[in-house]
Amino acid sequence: MASGCGQKQLAWSRPSHLHSTAVMRKKPYRRPALRAGRYQSNPRLARRLREVGRAYLELGATEPALGALRTAVAAQPEHPQGRILLAQACYRGGLLRAALNWCRPQALADESAFLLAIDILLDVGRPDQAMVLARSFYSGRDIPGVLMLKIAQVFFRLGELQSAWQAVENDTGPEYRLLRARILAARGREREAEAELEKISPADKSPQAHLLEVRLLQSRGAVEQALGVARRARQRFSKDLRLRLELVEMLLQSRLSTEQSGELRCELGELSGSGGETAARAWLLLGRLYDRFLQQPASAERAFRRALSMAPEDFRTRLELGGFLLRQGKPAPALRLMVPALLERPEDAEALEGVAQAFCQTADDEALERWLALLLSALPLRAPEVLARLMRASQQAGREEAYQDAYRELHRLKNLLAVEAGKAQAESQSYAAEKLGALFEQTRGLLQRLQSPRRELQPLAPASWLEEIIARLEPERIKLKSYPSLPVIRADRRALEEAFVNLLRNALEFSPPGEKVLVEARRARGGWLEVAISDRGPGIPLHLQERIFEPGFSTRPGGNGLGLTVARRIVLQHGGGISLYSTAGGPTTFVIRLPPEKHPRGEISSPLAGD
Repeated sequence: MASGCGQKQLAWSRPSHLHSTAVMRKKPYRRPALRAGRYQSNPRLARRLREVGRAYLELGATEPALGALRTAVAAQPEHPQGRILLAQACYRGGLLRAALNWCRPQALADESAFLLAIDILLDVGRPDQAMVLARSFYSGRDIPGVLMLKIAQVFFRLGELQSAWQAVENDTGPEYRLLRARILAARGREREAEAELEKISPADKSPQAHLLEVRLLQSRGAVEQALGVARRARQRFSKDLRLRLELVEMLLQSRLSTEQSGELRCELGELSGSGGETAARAWLLLGRLYDRFLQQPASAERAFRRALSMAPEDFRTRLELGGFLLRQGKPAPALRLMVPALLERPEDAEALEGVAQAFCQTADDEALERWLALLLSALPLRAPEVLARLMRASQQAGREEAYQDAYRELHRLKNLLAVEAGKAQAESQSYAAEKLGALFEQTRGLLQRLQSPRRELQPLAPASWLEEIIARLEPERIKLKSYPSLPVIRADRRALEEAFVNLLRNALEFSPPGEKVLVEARRARGGWLEVAISDRGPGIPLHLQERIFEPGFSTRPGGNGLGLTVARRIVLQHGGGISLYSTAGGPTTFVIRLPPEKHPRGEISSPLAGD
C-alpha cells in the first residue's frame, strides 16, 4: 500500500514535459493578422490624437507628431483637418513628397492646405505647378499679389526670367519694382534697372533695393553716386549692421580715391567696435582696404589677424589672410591657412588656386611632400579629383608668373625699339612709332585680361544670355539647342561673355560655308551647366590638341594664339572647366562646364570629369 501510494505520488509529480513525445511537440507560431480597419470609424480616438499631434507640432517635436497624426488619419481617414495636420508634420520633417500627397486633395477646398501646397511646390522648385494650382484655387478671381510675388521670386531664382517678369509685370508696389529691376539687371539692362528703382519712393526703398542700386552704379563706374546712395541707406538703416557691411564690401570692389577710402575706413572703424560676427567681418574688410587701396601692408596684416582671432574657423578670413601673405612672399604661413580651407571646401576654386600659387612659390620639396601627404590622407575618396585640379591650377599659376615676366619683357622691348626707331629716317619714324604703340597696347591688353582677377558675380540665366550673344554675332550661322531646366550660374557677365565670344568666333572662322555652328546647353551631373560648341571644320590633329590652350599657339595663319587662352582662363576663374574633343577631319567640339549658383540648403558637388 505504501509502495502503491509512492508510485502514485511519483506519477502525479512527474513534470509535464516528460510525459510523452506527443505532449513535447510545440505548436507552430502564428503571427496575429493585422486588421486593415482597426482604427476606422473611431472619431473619438482620432480627435484626441489630432490634439496630441497639434501640441507636438507647436513644441517642435516632429517625430512624435508624425506618429500621432498617422494614427489619427488611420482612425478617421475622411477627416480633412487630420490630413492637413499630417501634411504639416511631413513638411516640417523634410518629407516633402509625402506632405504634398496628403495636402493636395484638400488644396482647392481649404485655404491652409492650399498655402501649404504652394510652399511645398516652391520649395521643390516647381513654380509652374504652383501657378497652375493658384489659378485653379482663385478661379475667376485675381491671385493675391503677395502670392504672385512669392512665385515670381522662385521663377527668378531658377533662372526663368520671362516667367518671373510676366508674374510681376503689371504691379506697381515697391517689392514688385525691385524684382523687375533684378530681372533687368540679370539680363544686362542696367540702365532700365536703374530707371525701375528710381520709381520707388525713398521711403519705400528696402535694404535690398539700396544694395542693388549701389551695385548698378558701381558697375558703370559711378563710384561717387554709389557712395551717396550708401550714405542715405546708412542714415535710414543705421541699426542694420549687416546692410552697412554689405554696402562697404560692395564699394571695396570699385576704384576708390584716397578720400573715399578714408570715409570707408571710418565706417569700418565704427563697425569693428560692435563685437561678435559683425566686428570680425569689419576687421576683415579693414584689412582688404589697407591692402588694396591705402597701401599699408603692416596695418593690413594686423587687421587680417585680428579678424582671424575673432573668427578662427571662418573660411573667408583664412583665405584672404593666406592670399595676402602670398602677395607678401610668405608661402609657408599662407599654406598653413589655405590647406585647411581647401580641406573644408575641396570644390572651392579660389582655395584651390591659392594653394596652387603657394606650391609654386615654395622652394622646400620636403614641405611640399608633407602638404601633399596631408591632402591625400584627409581626402581619400576625392584625392584623385582634387589632385588633378590642383595640378591644373599649379600649371596656371606658373603661367601667371610667365605672363608677368612677359609683361616686363614687353616694356623692355618697347624701350629698346623706341631707341632704334629714333635712329631711323624722319619720314618713317612716326609710322614706326605708331605701329609699335598699337602693337604694345594690344598685347598689354591681352596680358592684363589674362591676369585680371574675377570681378563681382551675379546670377545669370544661361538660355537668354546665350541668345543675346548669338544675336550679336552671326545668328544665321549659329544654331542654339537649349534643354529645359538649365541651372542658374553666378558669373562675371562681361568676362564670361568674352570667353564665349572667343570660342564662337573661333568656330565660325573654321566652319565651311553653309555649315552651322551648333551650341547645346544642358544640365550636367551635379547640377552643373554644360555648353558644347561644335563646328564642322577641318578638326585638330591629336598631337596639336595638348598645345591648343598655350599662349601664342595658333593653327590659323595670322592668329595671335591668345583667344582660347583667355577663354580658358576666364572659365577657370569661375570654378569651371573646358575640354576639347576633335579629330583630324572634324568635327571639333569645345565643352564648357560651369558650377551652378549655390543653393542655401547645401553645397554643390563638383563633377568628376576634368578639362
